Amino acid sequence: TTTTTTTIPPPPPTVWPGGISAVNPNTVITGIVWDITKPHQVCAEVRITGASEDLKHWQLRMNLAVAPWYFSPTSKVQTNGTATIVIENDKSLLITGQTRGGNFDPRTNNTPLTNKLTAVISLCNRNSPPPLPAAPSWYRIAQVPGVWTDTQACVVVTAISLRTDLATSPFYFGWEGNVDLVAAKKRITDARRILDSVSWSPNPNGNNFTVASTVFSPPQDSYRITSGYDSALRPLGGGADSYSITVCVNGR
Repeated sequence: TTTTTTTIPPPPPTVWPGGISAVNPNTVITGIVWDITKPHQVCAEVRITGASEDLKHWQLRMNLAVAPWYFSPTSKVQTNGTATIVIENDKSLLITGQTRGGNFDPRTNNTPLTNKLTAVISLCNRNSPPPLPAAPSWYRIAQVPGVWTDTQACVVVTAISLRTDLATSPFYFGWEGNVDLVAAKKRITDARRILDSVSWSPNPNGNNFTVASTVFSPPQDSYRITSGYDSALRPLGGGADSYSITVCVNGR
């Protein structure tokens, strides 16, 4: 007696990473390829087939409240001529195909579909908002002393990605954390110097990161750092595993 085991592939996810989902049972998403060159430049190539031999129109939905769109304005999303956008609300877009007559074309004449036809569409935003801070379990914040002298005591703060799912979730994400300057301030006062100011490298200019409080003279005991475009992280192996900031207490 011979026993044969047949493995049935799992069905496609209901909602794919990036908040992209099929609206009706006629729409089958077979794959998404992400092109993410920078935190604010995001493009998805979505491949869609029909569910049967019958010609049916397909529909997708985009959830703009999730990564990598981060509440992007609806007007910033583009399809590069591959689909039509219907705005459902400020967080949701309905994506439909295009019918132009003539022969089927996967990009420009791509609906209706059968299970033998594949539409290929682009969903892009070349000016996405800064990635929002993710859950604390996605990263850790490390702080170590830098160079300390009688007139300047520096600490190095590093945000480190803990995500390992680059293949399935290749998106940039934000972070936030505190820098503690109590020991650095004490080093200056122990040298009988007057606490003067705090300096940053790189500077908190919004694109790099933002800081609260914004009072840098005299130095505060701690500051809250929130990432921007340039300091956003990705899952390990994505080219943005960590980001470091040097914060210095200056004395005179």
